[in-house]
Amino acid sequence: MTVLVGGGTHSRHTTLHLTAEDSGRPAAPVVYRSLPGEEAVLSGMTELSREWFAAVTDKTILDRLIDPASRGRLLACDLRSHGITDYGALSRRGHEVSRPEITTLPPVELHVSGERMPRARWPNPEDHFPQFLRGAQQSRRGVVGRAGIVDKGPTAKDADFVHRGGTIRYAFDRPEKWRESDDIWLSGVFSWSWQWSYNRVAAIDVAKREITLGYGERDGIEDKYSFDYFFVENLLEEIDRPGEYYLDRTTGMLYLLPPESFASPAIGISLSTLSAPMVAMSQVSHVRIEDLVLDGGRSEAITCTGGEQVLLERCEIRNFSGGGVSLDGRNHGVRGCHVHHVGGSGVGLRGGDFATLEPGGMFVEHCDIHDFAWLHQVYVPAVGLGYRSVGSRVSHNRIHHGPHVAITVYGNDHLIEGNDIGNVVEDFTDMGAIYANLGKSPLERGTIVRHNYFHDIGREHRHQNAVYADNCTMGWLIEGNVFHRIGGVGDAWDSRAVNNNSGAFIVTRHNAFIDCTVPYVMGNYCARQDLHESFRKAWEAYFQSHDLTRLPHAAKYPELLRFWEEPRQYPDSNRFEGNLIYNPTVPLALRVGSLEMHDGAIVERGGSLHLGSNWVADADPGFVSAETGDLRLRSDAEVLRKIPGFIAIPFAAIGPDQEILRH
Repeated sequence: MTVLVGGGTHSRHTTLHLTAEDSGRPAAPVVYRSLPGEEAVLSGMTELSREWFAAVTDKTILDRLIDPASRGRLLACDLRSHGITDYGALSRRGHEVSRPEITTLPPVELHVSGERMPRARWPNPEDHFPQFLRGAQQSRRGVVGRAGIVDKGPTAKDADFVHRGGTIRYAFDRPEKWRESDDIWLSGVFSWSWQWSYNRVAAIDVAKREITLGYGERDGIEDKYSFDYFFVENLLEEIDRPGEYYLDRTTGMLYLLPPESFASPAIGISLSTLSAPMVAMSQVSHVRIEDLVLDGGRSEAITCTGGEQVLLERCEIRNFSGGGVSLDGRNHGVRGCHVHHVGGSGVGLRGGDFATLEPGGMFVEHCDIHDFAWLHQVYVPAVGLGYRSVGSRVSHNRIHHGPHVAITVYGNDHLIEGNDIGNVVEDFTDMGAIYANLGKSPLERGTIVRHNYFHDIGREHRHQNAVYADNCTMGWLIEGNVFHRIGGVGDAWDSRAVNNNSGAFIVTRHNAFIDCTVPYVMGNYCARQDLHESFRKAWEAYFQSHDLTRLPHAAKYPELLRFWEEPRQYPDSNRFEGNLIYNPTVPLALRVGSLEMHDGAIVERGGSLHLGSNWVADADPGFVSAETGDLRLRSDAEVLRKIPGFIAIPFAAIGPDQEILRH
């Protein structure tokens, strides 16, 4: 059966629920798609009329605006008078701090001409205040930092975490102008960079120049190597850029400094109001959703739990605050879809049997996923391979423009192949485009990262990596990839193409590193005595609950049978061999701290890495045109003779097939 949806926009105010009885059969799936030749848009937006907006004349409102030039252009819309009363609320977000008491469904977002408008903030994204920043963060724009810590506040382990926050000192004068605002939020870093936080302002003492937060921070407010930085938002006073807005949730008044496009009579103005997933499937099998546009909502676009062979093909998914697609089952997939401007993950996959290592057959292929994680900013990837999942495939996608990780890896035997991944890990440090932190789950291994193109990562900020096997992650093959423009100058000097942090049985071979400041680092961080003891205890507890004699893992990964022989010290465990290193425009970092680079690799003292047959080329090794970014190898390329076993990486086949990808 095929359900054809006519062209045009169809408003959705509730979830479309599909259950097992809505399933098709293997040879006869149920298909939902647009009528041929037409485009059907399922919309979770509530449209606003341009005529609802009027110039603000209330002097008490206008006087609050700091920028005098904005006062004569400010518009207002009374949402409540038009029956729109559910706006949601801003709430606590960040890494490992979500709690039911303080984390709620995302609020409505304002869109003009299909573009999400920014809440009024200070500083503006282009502002630069190096005098209020420290260390490597002094080059950042659009943020400020603290001048000191008055009270570190509770951590996530403390009972009062949801009831009070710490207090910081500041050195700027701006808060004196915010005295009438009472729903102010800070977005930034108050400890480690990867602990991004969105925290409410409980109080501002302008006399003491102190800000007290509403809730605790994961590890308290601390000074760490990444240094702190933040901006302040949801302030009527700070409306000064076209598109900025403020929503008074008490009165229902929406204040907007209109963008240039607002002058058009055909302008589209909308609020993302759908407060549940647009499509929710449970135990559904053999269903296809094709050629539809899903636009706007406060939750996710599509969720699917259980069942098998659900396929999303050639769909566009956009403007969902919660995220794009979440699939959990067997042989579900996403193919040829355009997923963008979502507040959470683009696509989440979970399938397979960890106990038997039977693969789940989940996949994402030939998709374009970008501008993700604008609401939940850390550890929220374009593609997530879920906890204890087995045998998923991420192939021939284009992934770009995200603040943190592009692909998170949990579980076993995944294939990440043929993807174009660039301009990710844009905002935060100590992260990788592909990231795994599996050292305390040593049975989770077997992932292959092959024939991908990583580029334009870590160009401005330090310690931003392309492939990051963190904290004793084990058993990966990183082969035949192209790493291009990873790392930069100044603060970005130590960004790495491949960062192996104390792992084992990680083989990195036959890759091409072009203009990467640090191609490879073999770390020994987790072998430090204090961390080694914590890992040893975690491993002892882990293997008490995972009996290798009853699991197939030892047969598939025989090195597990020698696990207690200290895996990081096997002389042949980690291998960096047969790789090409070529730096025509960016210098190779010959030293990182006190450590010297050899054959393109930095090895920390005590780290275990076998180096062999790597070539640091001082001239073009045979690319068609490295200057223009054509990194195919000519048939007579010298590297094919110089490095034994090196084969031409299929550079032209990387990324989506344009015949499959929805445009």
